Amino acid sequence: MQFEHPKSSHLGKFINIKDSSDKNIEIQTPQLKVYKITGKEIVVEIDQSLREWFSNFIEISSCHFKKYLPRNKQSPSFEGDVKYLTIKIKENTEFFHKLKDPVSENDKIYIYNLSKINENDQVVLLIETLGIWVNRNYYGATWTAKQILVV
Repeated sequence: MQFEHPKSSHLGKFINIKDSSDKNIEIQTPQLKVYKITGKEIVVEIDQSLREWFSNFIEISSCHFKKYLPRNKQSPSFEGDVKYLTIKIKENTEFFHKLKDPVSENDKIYIYNLSKINENDQVVLLIETLGIWVNRNYYGATWTAKQILVV
């Protein structure tokens, strides 16, 4: 991961993070259960392996942010025992639905829309973060859904 120098705003500081090919950090989740969904965010229940991944991501990120801002004493917004993850939904988020085709018995992917996703549905997400934000009390990463697949 490549960390840029912090940028300041009235909300705090932001450190942009890129992968080795100079793109935003993206991950594809395993199947997750929808806990809550609104027009602006989806809250999913995460398992132990994903909790560990996010904890490691925050730990690596915080090492770099503390190099730039050594006197800051913020706490991470994501702790290892968190059961749910909130992901922002943007206007350009793509929605898909995976269904069994009764004729061929093969899976087919259909374009979907947000209004057809319900609590307790199983989803796979492609999510991305631009980097780490830091305010007076906390630091963390905001995750945005690029694609949502209902399975």
